[in-house]
Amino acid sequence: MNKDVTTISLFAFSTALMVYQLTFAAVYGSDDRQDVVTVGNQQVKAAAKSTAIMIANTLISERPNATIDLDFQPLSTTFGSNVCTDQKFHNQISAGVACTGFLIGQDLMVTAGHCMINVGEVKQGLTPFCTEFSWLFDFQNNTQGQASIKGLSKDRLYRCQKVLYAKNTTTYNSATQKFDFDDDFAIIQLDRPVPNRSPLKLAGPLAAIGQGVSSIGYPNGIPMKYMNNGKVLDQPNSKYFRTTLDMFEGNSGGPIFNAAFDVIGIEVRGFPADFIWSPQRQCNVVNKCNGMAQSCQLADEKESAGEHAFPANLIRERAAEVGLSL
Repeated sequence: MNKDVTTISLFAFSTALMVYQLTFAAVYGSDDRQDVVTVGNQQVKAAAKSTAIMIANTLISERPNATIDLDFQPLSTTFGSNVCTDQKFHNQISAGVACTGFLIGQDLMVTAGHCMINVGEVKQGLTPFCTEFSWLFDFQNNTQGQASIKGLSKDRLYRCQKVLYAKNTTTYNSATQKFDFDDDFAIIQLDRPVPNRSPLKLAGPLAAIGQGVSSIGYPNGIPMKYMNNGKVLDQPNSKYFRTTLDMFEGNSGGPIFNAAFDVIGIEVRGFPADFIWSPQRQCNVVNKCNGMAQSCQLADEKESAGEHAFPANLIRERAAEVGLSL
């Protein structure tokens, strides 16, 4: 069903996004997140150019000469996260509430459904997440480990013009008496074509369980990271599969790659929590599990640990429903 955009404060639906955003996760084995600038693989660098971060418009200030400034804060203080100072990337700047998306056409992007709609579906319409957030390309650290947020070219910033198809639904399972995960994807049209960047290729059906996977995204809204050394754990049903990629809030909507660097799915949620409170230290530390997504420092009593991904073949099928051929 199409929904009209109503007048809602940014705080209200930013809070809603934080509540509904399900990519709470952990580090599985060693923490494999790294800045893209440190990666020698040219396929990674090419894919990074086609990946963007979703940021609140209230954090963007337009300046003279077609430039913008971004009001980002250190991760250690963003939204009161209070990350311990010895934790990886604790001092990097963060956009706070964020999602990841990637190009599938010159003006088409894919992200997670919950990044565009809290619940339900929308076709050929607008949502508050579409109108009140923008997409920024090339938010990356340089070789000194820093990302610029002042005097950026306005050409790097794109608006969401329309939600072509977004869905975020669950199905009640009477046998288990719980809600099963269903569709979680969004296909959006940007306000103009993105030049000099190649759309990412959607793969076919998921390959064998145990295959290696990698991803690109913005964990906790910090500058772009490449996550590798993950693997597919299983595929509980046709609507999602689980991986051991090191994901956090902000990775939602990010592409998950196979060895050929085709997209086999998008990150949509994870379990258990990404950070846990240390009473002794009075700050938050990263939650860690073993390489099989077991023995987590803080476990989830209801869900198996791991990162859930919505399969790329289903994105292609849903796109066809609104006349898109991917």
